[in-house]
Amino acid sequence: MKCAELMTRNPVICKPGDSISYAAELMRSSDIGAVPIVRGNKLVCIVTDRDIAIRATAEVRNPTRTPVGEIMTRKIIFCHEDEEVGLALELMAEQAVRWLPIVERGGKLVGLIGLDDIAPKLPFERVGELVTRVSKTNASMSYPARHKRKTGELRPEPFCRTPYRGENLDEIC
Repeated sequence: MKCAELMTRNPVICKPGDSISYAAELMRSSDIGAVPIVRGNKLVCIVTDRDIAIRATAEVRNPTRTPVGEIMTRKIIFCHEDEEVGLALELMAEQAVRWLPIVERGGKLVGLIGLDDIAPKLPFERVGELVTRVSKTNASMSYPARHKRKTGELRPEPFCRTPYRGENLDEIC
């Protein structure tokens, strides 16, 4: 199954200069926990509900005056729309994220896929395992700066992916 089949197309977006309160309102009204940040139509980052809680609220930042660009997650993990959902699962588990932006090969944002989009497609016994893996903190994970992807293409550091070690998650989707 391809990411394009499960993703939410044309997700709500923010620009780096939009306020934290605007991003939070988009999350609330759209019932999502992450908003991709774009310049033009190109994905540059993502802001999550956790970013708002940890980097804005806990640091007592003014949500109407602070741009979302100051608190957004800069290390962005994504999938291409033509990649397998198994890769999205792998990345979510390895990087402990619940949301992945989906982009075209040229970098244009085309969708957003969440753990809640994928979990209903998994066998019941696998959902708990996946949630446990995704719930780990990013601080406990360390990966080399660059990895060779299955396609042989190299990615720059902020977009690194590691080869999956273990079960092929594509087979259970």
